Amino acid sequence: MQLHDPARFIAAIVAAAAPEHVGAASRRRAVVYASARYGQPPRSYDPILKFVVFALVPAVPLFRLNQWIVYGGTFGEYYTYGLQAYLLAFAIYWATLTIYVLLYAGFLRGIAEGVALAAAWVAPSRVARVRPAVERAYRVLYYGGVPVFVIMRLWPW
Repeated sequence: MQLHDPARFIAAIVAAAAPEHVGAASRRRAVVYASARYGQPPRSYDPILKFVVFALVPAVPLFRLNQWIVYGGTFGEYYTYGLQAYLLAFAIYWATLTIYVLLYAGFLRGIAEGVALAAAWVAPSRVARVRPAVERAYRVLYYGGVPVFVIMRLWPW
């Protein structure tokens, strides 16, 4: 059963005259971890904005660089092969980088959830303070890491 806030559900069961050992379940680490997630604002904005639109950040400069290297200018492929080939090439870049951004977000989310779960396991009383810090770190690494990767790739070392 998936619940938004399992601690409130357990409290409602105890208030409805459930045995005392049911109330002890609200102190379990998994319930503490889930309750810490409940108190946070939604961790992501619209997935279309977060993944598809944000993928334009690396897609546009990398596609433009490819056009300059391969065709000698921003619109070299357009002048050589036409609009359809140019838009198809850009769509391939954009789709590829959308997948990369999605994989990067999944990798970071796995680390973030692991840290939050470890905090709930080690110090259940502090997970309410650790969770917002983990979410902030996730956002900084996601929205800051993608441009840093692009700059590192484009920077002439």
